Amino acid sequence: LNANLPGIIAKACFITNTKLIHISTDHFFNDEDRKHTEKDDVSLLNIYSKSKYEGEIQVLSNLSSALVCRTNFFGYGPAHKLSFSDWIIKSCKNREPINLFNDVFITPVSGHKLASISHELLDLECEGIFNISADEKISKFEFGILLCKNLKLSTAFIKSGSIFERKDLIKRPNSMALSNIKALKKLNKKIGDPEIQIKSM
Repeated sequence: LNANLPGIIAKACFITNTKLIHISTDHFFNDEDRKHTEKDDVSLLNIYSKSKYEGEIQVLSNLSSALVCRTNFFGYGPAHKLSFSDWIIKSCKNREPINLFNDVFITPVSGHKLASISHELLDLECEGIFNISADEKISKFEFGILLCKNLKLSTAFIKSGSIFERKDLIKRPNSMALSNIKALKKLNKKIGDPEIQIKSM
């Protein structure tokens, strides 16, 4: 699903002269506490990141004009599966304590903002890999607090924890922050910080 199917779709788009936006991920880096650019070397820590990276390769191999968006997006998920932000909101509404990592850093955008920005880039004839991310990085714990405060929900049930305490989890990066400078130069405008992203939900 993450590797072969995008390549097949890209091949079909090449044959039919159709534009393609491919949604990738931010799971390509390790533990460096900085925002990563599109040119940074990747560090593939698990099967998910390996399959998503293979998807990028297959898409661009079959359709060099494709727009590949590296991102971390949030928003309301489908009825059958809670998104990350859905889980936080539901837990706080139900007064269920949750632990969010204070040492995992992301640059999250809303699904709405991801859609609008990616289409703007496509209209500008952009191709290749672009980071679509918030202007500033934030920890998952800080994101949860900010989300609930903006929705006027109690933050009392959000606890701060470290990813290194979770020995049960598959190995994953703790610094996934992306630099959006390349996109900003094309758009000639800012995408907005995490709070602006939350307000756009």
